[in-house]
Order: sequence, then structure tokens, then C-alpha cells
Amino acid sequence: MSTNTVSVRARDIQEINRLYWQSLRELALENVAEAALRFGVSQDVAERIRECSLGDISTLASASLMQFRAKKIDLAIFDDMTDPDARLRQLARGL
Repeated sequence: MSTNTVSVRARDIQEINRLYWQSLRELALENVAEAALRFGVSQDVAERIRECSLGDISTLASASLMQFRAKKIDLAIFDDMTDPDARLRQLARGL
């Protein structure tokens, strides 16, 4: 793997981190409890992010490792998202 590829991937991860924290901050500015629930963080974290400047968010997001994890989702929900006929099969089975 070239150094350039690693650098591009690191920048991509940093951008995802920045978007995540910035989106959390924007929602927390409106409603801390909702932000905490939707982003799966404590209200304390949502409150602290709400107080961050955009510069603080950029600094926080500068790590080249993902700073959040995707939530585990129910396999049936995943099937619905990835297979348009999955719901029809469930209905046919009476689920």
C-alpha cells in the first residue's frame, strides 16, 4: 500500500470524524437529549460537544482512527435495506 493511499484514507477518516462531531454539535445546539439519543452518546458528551467551537471540532476529529462505531442492527432491518424483496418474503411467511 502506498504512502499516498494511506494519507488519503487518513484524511477520509478525519473528514468522517469531523462530520460526525459537527452533526452531533448541531443537533445538541437544538436539543441535547435528542442528540445524545440519536448519536448514542451520554448527555454529558452531547453537552460538552455543544460547547465546542468548529476549531475544537476539527482538532477533536484530527485522529486518523474512527472515533465512533456503527451500531449493531437487527439482521431483519439490514435485510430490508439491502434486499428489496426481503420484506415480501417475511410477509409471505407471516412475520
